[in-house]
Amino acid sequence: MLTKEEMQYIIDYEILVDCYDATEMSMGWYYYWQENLKFPFKVMALFINRDGSTEKNEVKITGLDSDEEKFFDMDFDPEEENSGYLYPIASSKLSNIKAPCQTMEVLKIWNFWGLIYKITTMVQESIFKAFSTANAY
Repeated sequence: MLTKEEMQYIIDYEILVDCYDATEMSMGWYYYWQENLKFPFKVMALFINRDGSTEKNEVKITGLDSDEEKFFDMDFDPEEENSGYLYPIASSKLSNIKAPCQTMEVLKIWNFWGLIYKITTMVQESIFKAFSTANAY
């Protein structure tokens, strides 16, 4: 089990090292996932049916749908068994993941980074709002 410090180290020195913009960050994540995820693995996924209803089913994930330029979308390709579903599956729609340890660690690092990214964005927005309000007078 990775610690927060170990996950942050991997993010800073393996995934996002020398990244200066969103495209480079996307490419860093894409290549990290390509090298470290082990396919296939099973998940429970939330699907949107053609009629707009949703349902949860277990599927086998067979690969990444995203490319390095749009990896923040982070979609997976499921095995094509359920032709009534709209594909691909967004990572945020996955649960109950049954995968090798290495794949689970990669997903944990992604989720950790997502949490840090959201917190950082919220703090930046709060600072900007406070600064804007203070300078409005």
